[in-house]
Amino acid sequence: RIRWPGLKPLFENPDSAFWLMAPVCSTSLLDSLLKLPTIEKKKNALIHYWTKMNPPGISFQSYALEGYFARLSEGVEQFPQASQPWENDRLKTWLSYGQPDLRKSVINGNIETEIWFYKAWGLKIRFRKESGLWKLIA
Repeated sequence: RIRWPGLKPLFENPDSAFWLMAPVCSTSLLDSLLKLPTIEKKKNALIHYWTKMNPPGISFQSYALEGYFARLSEGVEQFPQASQPWENDRLKTWLSYGQPDLRKSVINGNIETEIWFYKAWGLKIRFRKESGLWKLIA
């Protein structure tokens, strides 16, 4: 069963929930979800997608769903620079990996960068501020 705190509105309008998933799912998947013919099929597809995203050993359906939308809510508050969540590289990273273990800001002249460290994955992710938006640096 789905645990509902804060999630019920997502199931009343699944199209909105699908658009909020845009930072972490492919365009083709998003298109196919949006084209489903009925609200009921969309709700079922939403539940199926997030059930598949659960880590091994987690049995209740809404674990990944709740975690994602909690990170989305927190991330939108922390990184409000873009008008849409899928335009914000720091938010996309936050949604994919969660809060970094360490964040380091560096200013070199007019260039502002931020480095995020994820120890568990051995990742160091860099962002540069360009025209008011933080962009992922390859």
